[in-house]
Amino acid sequence: MTGEDLEARAVSMMEASHTPGLAVALAKDGRVKDTSLLGFRDREQQLPVGMDTVFGIGSVTKSFTAMVICQLAQDGRLSVDDRVRTYLPEYRTANQAWADATTLHHMLTHTSGLPPLATEFLAGADSLPAEEREDLREDLDRYGAPSTCEALMRFIADCGEAPLGPPGAYFSYSNDAYGLLGLVIQRVTGMPYADAVQRIVLDPAGMRRTTFRLADLRTWPDVMTLYVPSRSPDAPGTVASHDWLYSDAHLAAGCCFNSTVHDLLRYLEIFRTGGSVDGERVVDAPVVERMRTPYVPTGPGRGYGYGLQIQRDFASHTLIGHGGGSRGVSSHIAYVPDAGLTAVALANTASDVPGRAALGALRVALGAPADEPDATPAADGPELVVDVADLAGTYAARRGSMTIEARDGGLALRDEGGEATPLRPVGPGLFTTGSRMAGEVEFVRDGDGRVVGVRRGARMFARR
Repeated sequence: MTGEDLEARAVSMMEASHTPGLAVALAKDGRVKDTSLLGFRDREQQLPVGMDTVFGIGSVTKSFTAMVICQLAQDGRLSVDDRVRTYLPEYRTANQAWADATTLHHMLTHTSGLPPLATEFLAGADSLPAEEREDLREDLDRYGAPSTCEALMRFIADCGEAPLGPPGAYFSYSNDAYGLLGLVIQRVTGMPYADAVQRIVLDPAGMRRTTFRLADLRTWPDVMTLYVPSRSPDAPGTVASHDWLYSDAHLAAGCCFNSTVHDLLRYLEIFRTGGSVDGERVVDAPVVERMRTPYVPTGPGRGYGYGLQIQRDFASHTLIGHGGGSRGVSSHIAYVPDAGLTAVALANTASDVPGRAALGALRVALGAPADEPDATPAADGPELVVDVADLAGTYAARRGSMTIEARDGGLALRDEGGEATPLRPVGPGLFTTGSRMAGEVEFVRDGDGRVVGVRRGARMFARR
């Protein structure tokens, strides 16, 4: 597949997802090899996308948070094995013994036991336009907006949602855990989280167009416009918005961190080189090694390190990176260590386009097809026989609920108010809906073999 073919593929994905603008870059050994700057950072004014256009990066932020924590550990100012309550004595859950036992390592690896609480928009409600804030009215009236980390801890303690299990037992992606790691950084360094990231990472790496500050987004040139789903049935697609989702509670998780393709390629040099950018040391080499170690399995050939996802079977190579998405934001960064390849993709609406574009460019550079082959069931065998009675049921969290139903001798997934979608087995306890977005469904068992939850889109929903 040629560069032109990749661009045509990206344009097709943009049209299908109503994505106005996309910036993609691929580098080899630190030198930019290919770029695709497509569409508009502002569709209405026809302003083009560039390498220095500022985009939101969403959960790519988590790797920055993890990097600061690991550098503080390297400096002896904390240990990842420290209990969270050493730094956050207010931290409580419905099972206080489990809260007491939770370490920074558990929060870094999404194994703290915190369930999906759907707090991101609630915490940032004050930054949303009135009609979107009204969608949250019931929970706002009940809990308020947990817009600070202290308020978020009170929400976790008082919302009535039990932990998924003891710390370390289950992987479930948690913005709340990373939000609280930002407060740990603040209390250890004595400076605001954003200032700590600036001093420890951004300034040494020369990332001049990367910021947490809303004032910068309103005054800097070449900043993207957010595009969100239209609320009008007569005008489907995306519409422009100038309301950036913001809350201190989730700053360290990715609610409002913004960067450029150019800056993020510099950031990826830290990983490619083992800690340096342009020959200047940013963090110590052990920091990079800690971050890219897969501590927790998250699927066949995949694991989670500290703020990074690791895939062992990516076109016969190891892939390390992370994606991000939020209101009007989607992003992906990735690198292939043994090939010296790094890739960044950023877009100005929430979609899977940046991930598919960045990984497609990497796959082609490695001599593979742009799209990863669809997972198919293994040869017939006892491991793929579906025990309908064992798996069917309701699985829920504050983030939502789903029902797994018996259907035609197999299983189907039904979301709240939706239609049933057949599940296709692709491995023991592992199914797919066929969707690229949160399409994988994995049944989670406890130590006694009982099904206790479903992991979907990296988040675990407990069996009810």
